Amino acid sequence: MREVIILIGHNKKNKGAIAFNGLSEYEFNSQVAHWTADYINKTFSHYIKAHVYDKNKGIAHIRRQNVLNQRSPYLCIELHFNSFKKAARGCEMLIADGNPENEFTMPEVHEFILADIFTDKFAAIYGNPERGEDGVKKISSNRERGWHNLLGGRTLAKYAFLFEPCFANFKNPVSQRIIEQPRHYSNVLGRLIGEMTYDFRCTFYELSQAPVKQPENTQKKTKQSCFQRLITKIFGTSKKTI
Repeated sequence: MREVIILIGHNKKNKGAIAFNGLSEYEFNSQVAHWTADYINKTFSHYIKAHVYDKNKGIAHIRRQNVLNQRSPYLCIELHFNSFKKAARGCEMLIADGNPENEFTMPEVHEFILADIFTDKFAAIYGNPERGEDGVKKISSNRERGWHNLLGGRTLAKYAFLFEPCFANFKNPVSQRIIEQPRHYSNVLGRLIGEMTYDFRCTFYELSQAPVKQPENTQKKTKQSCFQRLITKIFGTSKKTI
């Protein structure tokens, strides 16, 4: 069984952006996080266990709870929504890029695959365009929004994500459907998190990274060619173009 952490964005002192109906990120996502966890625990009860945390007591407190309960969560997703001065649109998943050369490491490739699958499906359900590179944004420095959130998430689980479904400060068909129908939005999140956690492409990719003994003179070449074939099979392209 894989465990999932759902983090409520912001806290009681810093409630985040305000939606068009007056709800803050913290208030809206406090409700959504618990409904999402309920959906996951009922629908995927044999495979996934979801836990909800807010950050009022800090990330260190959540980390201690994981240790006390002997949990090793598979992924952590922090729920937010976006806002801007202009009527911007689109959903986006943020992931951390800790590589100074701005190239993906193996866990980050898997993280990108998970995030890309999630935003593709979410955009199709809500008719909401994906922002940036396929709806996924790599955060690579502490000067960028979300950096500390993602690093905190990485200390809690194997993979960490920060999700922003829409720009909620402007009322449009997408933001209205999300903000005014939080139960439906929670069910969508629950289903996509469940599918993302057990997507066969990601499981196959993860298993493919297990070390395989090869003769010394062919080990490096064989490993690289297998990896290239795997990425081509999934994306129809090579690693360099991800």
